Amino acid sequence: MNQSRVPLGSVQRSNDSWSGWLLAALAGVGLMASPLLAFGKTPEESCHDAFALQGAKYFKAAYKAISKCEESKTKGSLPPGVNCRPADGAVTDATTEAALTKAAGKVDSGLTSKCAGADIASLPLGAPCDAAASIPDLVSCITDDAHGELADELIETAFNEPNAAIPLSDKDAQKCQKTLSKEAAKYASALMGARRSCVKQLLKGKVDICPDEKTGAKLEKARDKLVDKLLSKCGDALLSDPEAVEFGFPCDNYEFAAFDRDGNTTNNLLALNTRMARCIFSAAAAAGEESVDTSYPLPDGVPFQYGVAAGDATDSAFIAWTRTDGPASVTLEVATDPDFSNVVHSEPLVPDAGAGDNVVKTDVTGLSAATQYYYRFSQGSDTSRTGRIRTAPSAGGPITFAFTGDSNAVFKPFTVLDSITTADPDLWLYIGDTIYSDSGPVTAIVRSEYQDKYKENRDDRALRDVMARVGTVTIWDDHEVTNDFAGTDPNVQAQMLEGSLAYRDYMPIREDPNDPLRLYRKFRWGDVAEFFLIDPRQYRSLQAYFTEPACLDGGQPALVPGPVCLDEMNDPNRAYLGAEQMQWLKDGLTSSTATFKFIMNGPPLTDLQFLTYDQWPGYGAERQDFLDFVTNNSVKNVIFLTTDFHIAVVNDAVSPDVRELIGGAIAMNRFFEAAAAAAPAVLAIIPTIPSLFPTFSYYDLNRFTVTIATVTANDVTFQYRDASGQLLKELVIPAVP
Repeated sequence: MNQSRVPLGSVQRSNDSWSGWLLAALAGVGLMASPLLAFGKTPEESCHDAFALQGAKYFKAAYKAISKCEESKTKGSLPPGVNCRPADGAVTDATTEAALTKAAGKVDSGLTSKCAGADIASLPLGAPCDAAASIPDLVSCITDDAHGELADELIETAFNEPNAAIPLSDKDAQKCQKTLSKEAAKYASALMGARRSCVKQLLKGKVDICPDEKTGAKLEKARDKLVDKLLSKCGDALLSDPEAVEFGFPCDNYEFAAFDRDGNTTNNLLALNTRMARCIFSAAAAAGEESVDTSYPLPDGVPFQYGVAAGDATDSAFIAWTRTDGPASVTLEVATDPDFSNVVHSEPLVPDAGAGDNVVKTDVTGLSAATQYYYRFSQGSDTSRTGRIRTAPSAGGPITFAFTGDSNAVFKPFTVLDSITTADPDLWLYIGDTIYSDSGPVTAIVRSEYQDKYKENRDDRALRDVMARVGTVTIWDDHEVTNDFAGTDPNVQAQMLEGSLAYRDYMPIREDPNDPLRLYRKFRWGDVAEFFLIDPRQYRSLQAYFTEPACLDGGQPALVPGPVCLDEMNDPNRAYLGAEQMQWLKDGLTSSTATFKFIMNGPPLTDLQFLTYDQWPGYGAERQDFLDFVTNNSVKNVIFLTTDFHIAVVNDAVSPDVRELIGGAIAMNRFFEAAAAAAPAVLAIIPTIPSLFPTFSYYDLNRFTVTIATVTANDVTFQYRDASGQLLKELVIPAVP
């Protein structure tokens, strides 16, 4: 059962196996509206709960044994050459090996006592345990593939090996490393326990979603305790000594990853130990969440196992979406209450069978402004979960929204999206790379293969939750078709059509009846905000390195373009948005009476200086023309909401009149990983970013993030949060009159 794993915070999951006994789920806005089954009564239910419990116990025991061995090495009581970690081969410390063997035996006995008579293959487990068909399968998956490997990976974060500082001669360094190792494991275990308790409440019908508010409060308290302990034992002076304590992935570059500008200086407001504590906590949370995702993927039930979604809300309409297992007719109901006692719309729908993959999508009209609506689908006796969406106000405000993008199924679970579900904003802006068609074992080329990529993502609980509970507004980028594609390239146009069809199949977007391929569009939210969704792919020219050999270095795009290449990049005949879309954007900005104008954007507008061929700066003339237009026409409060780069950045002045906030990813290679793989020279430049980019007031280069905004007539407040729910940065941007 050994399966490959992606490092901590980036674990591949799939939820392919379903259990008949768990298909009953929750009324209201929970998983599904079906009769509940009592938790812990059937053999399968007892076994499932035992699996979650034994997995958490093994994680705790394995972590304790391995970390104790590692601590002995830091103290010098064990030689550096001793192998404590199963991930590195045979464990050569007898005490550690004995402890791991004993812990595995307890897992075996615990599962044997609870799983006898259970249909193991029917358990709705997540990867890597979803193929388990026997008790030995469950045991080996916990010890070798899931919880054991999670313990190993979290220890690698705390004890980076090979480590030149082992053994640690400094007693304070030993205390720091021991504390962070111990507290990280305690938090991960606390998270597993809290989420297991929440799921029990969910299956009893006492809560409608996990994590719920109570679970969140419990985990926030545990987080604060962990961070306080780390800050007390790991001072800045200690951490600033390169001979003291080193950390492994994803905290191996923690000191350079995050920056919060102190006024006009290059001083970092984030203390060194604060940066360390944030990263260690995030890694611990990832371990806990990945354990929970293995134990409780919480599938939706057939025939609606890919959930429900709604989007593109106006003040009188929204698009409702689901997908069924077959072509039988479906009924949509829309109500103003979660009990559906006041149904305002009911409509029979026929799934788009054949090439449409049984997708159901319709425009619900005639609704009231600024109203919370509930919707659900039924097919025969089967009913989907209940979705929610709010219509826009016709005037006034305020509005709350969240934005992020870049969701690669290889890096599931998409836990960062829980921060959006918890915040319950009016809108979720899903900006670009909503799938990765060219990642994983299959590269999508035709419509059905793209559809499979969307279904693979919708297997994720957090994605289904947020799409069901928050109105979605989305625009694509490149990976919905293929990496860095340019729509004017005749060699990609047939494939682009296939990708576009699947994107429109699986997203709750309102299509243009006169030009279904046109994806760029706009919408208002009262008087405070207007959103412009731009298409950065369909109308652009090829990147400069395809047309100018001087842009290449050894056959690859040069890290920094030279003068001849820059001339090509700045050629006014090269298009990024294209003339028609650019004019639409300019006209929309000048005619908008909304206080804030938000542009939903993929590749950055900011000139990041390195490998910018695919971004706005790679089309310099069109970029400068746009920035000049905003200034010359006195367009106020223009803010770009950008994803694509898998970093968090606040650029206070792309130009004097335009700001850009970059957010994400949901789940994709972080900047440090990508830079190290594609251009290692970039890593050497990272410490100079504060002086290199003086308009950056904040960045975090090594974290999955969402950004949540509250907009009023006077200002907009942005909050960056990571996958563990930590508030990383809050900023307020006043409205310019």
